[in-house]
Amino acid sequence: MRSTRLRMRVGSGLSALVAGAMATGAVVAFGAVPPASAATSHSKAAASGSIVYLKNGRVWIAHPNGTHARQFTLHAFNWSSPSEANNGMIVVAGGRAHNNPGGTDADASSYLYKFRPDGNQIGKPIPTWGSYSSPACPTFAPLSVEVSPDASKIAYGIWECGNDSDTALWTPANSTRLNFPHQKLGQDDFYEPHWISNSTFLVSHAGPTVSDSQARWYTHGVTQADDTGYKGWNEPSMTGTGAQGVIDRGGDKLAVFEDDAADWTNGRPRHVRLWLYYSGSKIPNNWPKRCILALPASHFPRPLYLHPSFSPDGKKLIWADNRGVEEASVATPSKCSSYHPHLLIRGGSQPFFSAGSERPAAAHPHQPG
Repeated sequence: MRSTRLRMRVGSGLSALVAGAMATGAVVAFGAVPPASAATSHSKAAASGSIVYLKNGRVWIAHPNGTHARQFTLHAFNWSSPSEANNGMIVVAGGRAHNNPGGTDADASSYLYKFRPDGNQIGKPIPTWGSYSSPACPTFAPLSVEVSPDASKIAYGIWECGNDSDTALWTPANSTRLNFPHQKLGQDDFYEPHWISNSTFLVSHAGPTVSDSQARWYTHGVTQADDTGYKGWNEPSMTGTGAQGVIDRGGDKLAVFEDDAADWTNGRPRHVRLWLYYSGSKIPNNWPKRCILALPASHFPRPLYLHPSFSPDGKKLIWADNRGVEEASVATPSKCSSYHPHLLIRGGSQPFFSAGSERPAAAHPHQPG
């Protein structure tokens, strides 16, 4: 039944940690941020891999320290939410709005495109529900898209018209049609899926939860059905209307970006906080050793598009604001004073940190647009 929701029992350990941290004032504010030139010097010893992101309507790729940036897609094509697998395959939502022969219409950015590391498109694009919108069931393009590390699956969050709510789905990366194994409508009321492994991703609740017994974040396995998961968590003292979570590939770090954007008519938050948890063990029952970082709310006019991402080794965390791609070191997760967010890539948005290395571009890659 669609009324079913993943529910969990809030552990007393996490609640006690929250109360203790609040009492000791473990909230660190970062109102002043070093300039981009300082950011570059901080990142020269960055981890291997690459970062894909959007800039000027195109997909770009750069070294993990933000250098050697180059334009990856040749043309503007309503690109949204790029991500990259370990083998360098890049997946990104895109496409123009158009009318379909059967009477439905496709929203812009509603198809999933795959590219080889050299920029050549792989096969045909994969449609989403946003590719078949109708007056009876209006749908929109995916809000977030992310490819699994092994390039075999693509998860995304999208508005589900049948239940008037956000949902999180995944599809095989070789699909050419709507294809949702073990699912019908996905993880209802949850969105922003982020892969932890090739078979499990984390989802975040769309807005506040109904009660303290409902998970605000939970892990979902690809063999599980709708509205089911392995483990779920809540945070009683987190009062923001938005709370996007991401877990690193090691499974022992959880970062949550909290905002209150939905409390205001213009949709711009007055408060944005980054909550960081560390367990030392893979996917714990509770998340200890938490720090809270107050981020400049004026830098986040559109919190849904900050797209947080851990580096493959879990030592860096990146996200986007109105200045560009920001980065913070989380190599010492229990030491709040060690987090120093700084601007890594000016003007970038919707970033993703991949283990895949940047490859030379083809002279004339086959691309849409």
